Amino acid sequence: MAHWLIGSLSYWLIGSFFLLALYVPFAYTLPAYARPALLSPNDLSRITHPFTATFDDSIELLGYDLDTRAVKPGETLRVALYWRALAPMHESYRVFVHVVGAENRRAGGVDVIPARGAFHTVYWKPGDMLRDIVQIPIAPDASPGKYTLQVGWYPLGKVNQPLTTQEGDTRVTIGAIKIAPRAARVYEPRVRVNANFAEQIELIGYDAHVADDTLELVLYWRALRALSTDYTVFIHALDAQGNIVAQVDRQPQSGNYPTSIWDTGEQVRDEYRLPVTTSMRRVIVGLYDATTGQRLSVATSDSIEVNFTRVSK
Repeated sequence: MAHWLIGSLSYWLIGSFFLLALYVPFAYTLPAYARPALLSPNDLSRITHPFTATFDDSIELLGYDLDTRAVKPGETLRVALYWRALAPMHESYRVFVHVVGAENRRAGGVDVIPARGAFHTVYWKPGDMLRDIVQIPIAPDASPGKYTLQVGWYPLGKVNQPLTTQEGDTRVTIGAIKIAPRAARVYEPRVRVNANFAEQIELIGYDAHVADDTLELVLYWRALRALSTDYTVFIHALDAQGNIVAQVDRQPQSGNYPTSIWDTGEQVRDEYRLPVTTSMRRVIVGLYDATTGQRLSVATSDSIEVNFTRVSK
């Protein structure tokens, strides 16, 4: 009898441990992959960036949240997307969120099934609303600059058949994000000027070099405060009468690093090339708001002069 009890207890313990071994992984992973709680109309007031876009008259984007305005290469960007089902869906769709810069340069992105794979769109009912958090790894070699977030959908396994918006687009741009340098940069220009433009931006100095009848000019800027305006840099070459004989007008780093993403105290290196002509006598540099044409003042002027050695022909 004792042997029978011991044997039965042994089998019971072995069976219990076996069931526990099966249960533990599910106990820890199921909560992480559980379907999200559906939202009520009152929950929509939580959206920090309302945005409306409809995909194939089936899925509506209501807005998004961003935890930060800037990330660094190698970090993870967290985006919350708000969705509403407009019609029954008979396919499972993937949503993609891509971080895209100038010249369609990708710095990161994910293609996922909502709710970390736990809430396929075939289970969505018309009127269902959910908040879906997407984690986007930023490439370790991503170049610093301004990027946009592009969002869209496609059927599972059919990446080349994306859903389209009412405007016929296969993706929508919902907002911008800054990819910042890994570490703060400090520059030592050859010529230091410390020119203060309207208490907003300082031109620390510049490097100027003439080669092959081209002025190679590197400007070094510093943000004196956080800015909301994307200022345009102008570099004008003037003749003896003050007429413009060559010019470059563009946002810093060819528009890849506009002033609206600069942080207070941040230093920015900005390169330009300008043809050198025999009529050139002066080169001036300044900043202006392209929407109004208003130049930023510096001392008693609206520009500073760059010294360079003119090449004789």
